[in-house]
Amino acid sequence: GRPSFTGGGDEERRGRRNPCIVFVGQLSYRTTAEQLKKHFAAAGVEGNIAVRLRTDPKTKRSRGMAFVELDTPEALHECLKLHHTMLDGRNINVEKSAGRGGRATGARATKLKDQRAAQQETIDGAVARMVDERVEAKKLARGEIDERCIALLSRFEGRIVELALDAFCMRGAPGDRGGIANPSAMVTHLVRKAAADLPKFQEEVEAQKVIEEQRRAKQGRGGSRGPRSGGDKRGGAKPSKPKG
Repeated sequence: GRPSFTGGGDEERRGRRNPCIVFVGQLSYRTTAEQLKKHFAAAGVEGNIAVRLRTDPKTKRSRGMAFVELDTPEALHECLKLHHTMLDGRNINVEKSAGRGGRATGARATKLKDQRAAQQETIDGAVARMVDERVEAKKLARGEIDERCIALLSRFEGRIVELALDAFCMRGAPGDRGGIANPSAMVTHLVRKAAADLPKFQEEVEAQKVIEEQRRAKQGRGGSRGPRSGGDKRGGAKPSKPKG
């Protein structure tokens, strides 16, 4: 059912002129109201924490944002300290809401819409740069991962996207990915894996980077010596037998 606010009776609610409400944005679509509540409580936010997760009216799925009502201004202040903290692999936004949880109208609604559009444009630009850098370094082919996958990447924190792209690029050169039939699906899998357990994924990627560096160094040493000429095991040519 629809989440309701807890704490305080109807009389108190009617008499409260300035409700303590924060807006939380950039949530993972998988994050539940209970997970968000625990995130705040674990950081020391005291009292009732009533979460209203915004959902799509048709699909009932999360829209990646929520309104949270607190008991006191002190609790609200503690919530605001969690701006740009990590939850489910996302760098969440926590801002004070001037309205009553989603009823902003007129100029304020337009301003919020513009701010979020600008923020999303910045995120999209950062992801595009990460992809372009790897294309220029010839680690990715242009168009190797599709627009839908790139749009998905913009929903994740920058460090997660970088690690996922690095993990993918280490699976071979463009056009030679060891049998990966769907690069976009593989990148999607990797970014979700990174978001699920960032420390573990980062450790795996760093370990793979070390292996790759050792492999390249070994190839470099082998190439500098050049091919051995035919002859004995020490590499010298066998003396030719005198004719006659």
